[in-house]
Amino acid sequence: MRTAVLDFGSFDDAREAHAYLKEKLGFPDYYGHNLDALYDVLTELSEDTEILTASGGRPFEADFLRVLRDAEKASPHLSVRRKPKGRKEKRRH
Repeated sequence: MRTAVLDFGSFDDAREAHAYLKEKLGFPDYYGHNLDALYDVLTELSEDTEILTASGGRPFEADFLRVLRDAEKASPHLSVRRKPKGRKEKRRH
């Protein structure tokens, strides 16, 4: 199972969050870095994937969470959960 920790407090903007998910989950090169494209690639997953989310109070966060939840309902391979407190992942730039 692939896992990505999406801590919205770690990103300055939605562009950075899209780039992180693309790298972490191996999205294709043609990934469009927008919410429609995010939904599309998440619902096309063929490998079990878990996305752990943590609130960061960013303006774009609610839109991402909505898309993640919608994609989770549509994909048997996607699980979206809140990140347990204390679990951190270092981002590489």
